[in-house]
Amino acid sequence: MSGTEIKTIVLNYIEKHLRIQTSGIQCEWKRAADGSVEIVKLEINGGPFNENATYIGAASDYFVGEAKHYLGIEILQPIYLQQTVFDTIEKKIRDEKEVDSK
Repeated sequence: MSGTEIKTIVLNYIEKHLRIQTSGIQCEWKRAADGSVEIVKLEINGGPFNENATYIGAASDYFVGEAKHYLGIEILQPIYLQQTVFDTIEKKIRDEKEVDSK
């Protein structure tokens, strides 16, 4: 996704009070008297946000299909991996041999 798309998602999330879970996005914002929202600080994975950068994310195929509703944008060219979330987590646990809740 482009930085512009990420910013659109964040604003949509703030304005519509959506109940989605994200990771890696830190945002500080304020609401003006007229109800508009201004992003004060936006970080991606602990680094500064760049509107011209490209960011990679992961989601279920259902979520991607419903992106307009949940994110406020359509994902026009998603890349589908031939593995489930369960398969990915299982592989990570087997590779690591030890799970730390942190």
